Amino acid sequence: MKLQRITLVLFTLVFFTAHASAQWFSDPSGILDEGAFRADLSFSLNETDYELKDAGLRLDIPVERQILGVTLAYGISDAVDVFLAAGLILDAEPQIRDDDLRWRDSGDGYLLSAGARGVLYRQDQFSLMGYGYVQHIDEDYGRLRDEYDFFIETTRLEADRTELALGVLGRYDVTEEFHVYAGLEVILVDDGDLNVKFTEENLVTEDVFRERVTFDMDRDDILTARAGAAYQAGNALLRAEYAFLGEETLTVGVGINF
Repeated sequence: MKLQRITLVLFTLVFFTAHASAQWFSDPSGILDEGAFRADLSFSLNETDYELKDAGLRLDIPVERQILGVTLAYGISDAVDVFLAAGLILDAEPQIRDDDLRWRDSGDGYLLSAGARGVLYRQDQFSLMGYGYVQHIDEDYGRLRDEYDFFIETTRLEADRTELALGVLGRYDVTEEFHVYAGLEVILVDDGDLNVKFTEENLVTEDVFRERVTFDMDRDDILTARAGAAYQAGNALLRAEYAFLGEETLTVGVGINF
């Protein structure tokens, strides 16, 4: 039975992370009964460090985000769940720290994701769990507009990225209602672009010059550690989590099983 369970979990992780699109705010530690659903609403404060790369240029850019997310999970067995998630990025602000460039605006965006989580091993109150997800992020960081005597310059920043991640964590059930967990995840695929759109309008000749430059936008660190706790009262659940290393994310959420 243990071998069958591990095989089922690994198959589900590989299948769903290779064929879907996931996130910071989904609960990696919750396992549902077969046929059960759970809906979660969460809020996350996130900062992730990225590195821009182009010929002869490397620039570190942390991005701060506020994310309101919803997740729907389904138990396909007593050991494996699959989930879909969507997030509204309420605020996304790049912290550009360069002597020649200061970004003074912020924007918004969205996040779509899906994945799977499952129990690899269980002994009494301890469980070893694995999870995997793919997430796609699309963000608009706003624009800068500088007006001079004879021309106007406008710069807009937009980013889109897709990430594939796998993780493992240990869960300990302190009581039937309360559990804690901690683990480590790695970003296996990190594909992102930052698009810089520049427009210069000559007020005298009314000529307009447009240019678009795309930079590779990769994470500084592909490893992320996370630790959290959850309390379940009946069908309702409260959860808090902190992630660090590759990103810093504080998440609080509520959920309900049905």
